[in-house]
Amino acid sequence: RMKIMLLEDDYLLNKAIKLYFKSYELDSFLDGSDAYDAINSKYDVYLIDIDVPNINGIDILKEIKSRFPLAHVIMISATIEIDTIEMAYKLGCDDYIKKPFEIKELELKIDLISNKLNKPTKIENNLEFDLKNSIIINDGEKINLTLKETKLLNLLLNKRGEIVSNEYILYEIWDYENSNNQIRQLVGRLNKKLPENIIKNRKGLGYIIEWKEV
Repeated sequence: RMKIMLLEDDYLLNKAIKLYFKSYELDSFLDGSDAYDAINSKYDVYLIDIDVPNINGIDILKEIKSRFPLAHVIMISATIEIDTIEMAYKLGCDDYIKKPFEIKELELKIDLISNKLNKPTKIENNLEFDLKNSIIINDGEKINLTLKETKLLNLLLNKRGEIVSNEYILYEIWDYENSNNQIRQLVGRLNKKLPENIIKNRKGLGYIIEWKEV
């Protein structure tokens, strides 16, 4: 099921959205600081209200995009200030919806993102990653991945071109309840399923999938 984070400080609207999308796995928050602390790689879509208590939606969008550049974010706001909307798009949000709105309209925007998520991600020529089905497709050959292999590959692809630290990997995949040796073993197993050891080790720093034009 699609996993959604909702940040909306209007209690009734928050409740209505959560009820409407009950077929999804949706975590809802009323406060910006609580939502900020809950940001992680498990969410497929973030629904972020701009005007919320403590930490505003723009700052939360910045944090999401700094950690997960490929994350999908829809901004919600009553504001009609074009500068704020422009900033949200420049920071990488997928879409914007203005209050008041029909929840069906929000569903249509989420459906567009869902269609993108269901398409395999191209890693390089003839090599694709199907996150939904936990497989890589190498020149037409389908290779199954374990849950942790899927999480690691998705994490590294979300930060393609950046070194991802061991500490960050431990937090996102094991919640720190493991060791760097376990990361090496997991990377080794995943690299055996990928051609040419695509995942590179940067000794003492972490791991990276280097950026290539595809």
